[in-house]
Amino acid sequence: MRSLTAMSLIALSAGCAAQQAPRPAWAQGLETTIFPVYVVDDDTMRETTLAGRRTATARYEACAGTVVAPHIVATSSSVLPFPNEDSSYVNAGSISILDGDRSLDVAEVAHYDHATGLVLIRVAAAGKPVRLREDAPAAGERFAFLGYRFEPAKIRGRLAQPEWSHGEVRFLKETSGYGALHYEVRMATAPGLCGTAVLDGQGRLVGIVHGGGGNRAIIIPASVIRRTLAEVSP
Repeated sequence: MRSLTAMSLIALSAGCAAQQAPRPAWAQGLETTIFPVYVVDDDTMRETTLAGRRTATARYEACAGTVVAPHIVATSSSVLPFPNEDSSYVNAGSISILDGDRSLDVAEVAHYDHATGLVLIRVAAAGKPVRLREDAPAAGERFAFLGYRFEPAKIRGRLAQPEWSHGEVRFLKETSGYGALHYEVRMATAPGLCGTAVLDGQGRLVGIVHGGGGNRAIIIPASVIRRTLAEVSP
């Protein structure tokens, strides 16, 4: 159950969290599949004074989440950990997934794997899953990404507003340098890119972004997501 403090913060933010329609033609329909995910850390809640008014502000992380099964949203573990707060890894009450101006009901963190970076979040409402690509990418193959950039909130105490972010991706190679199979790709990176969906020309999910910097990123392959979904109880 979400704590009252986190609920209050999310409610305050809902008015500025409506998603803008994706601009690229290939992304039409994916606005019902890819959502902004916020993880609020109540332990960092603090009061600040602005223009004579006291406002409660909590630390939070934000990224994208993709529906990969009717009640499952996949994202990166990059959004969950807080320093010295191990319980936040599996604390479903700290997670808010926004669909326009409403928040999806988060039931549990069904899977968390630090090695792969994959997190599966179970939600009450059934969403429309993206198709998962079965074959591995070829060297130099090009894809597209769709996720969010998070603009700083203009009003203290509110969450950053998600705005659609998209661009090109070029596959470089497979890598196991992070302790598990990942894909290394070339793409423009920015804060909040974790969890971003990487899609092929048929709209199939190649993987989700786990981390990166500059023009390189590491993504969690669709094969890892498919295998893990088979292990998660329905």
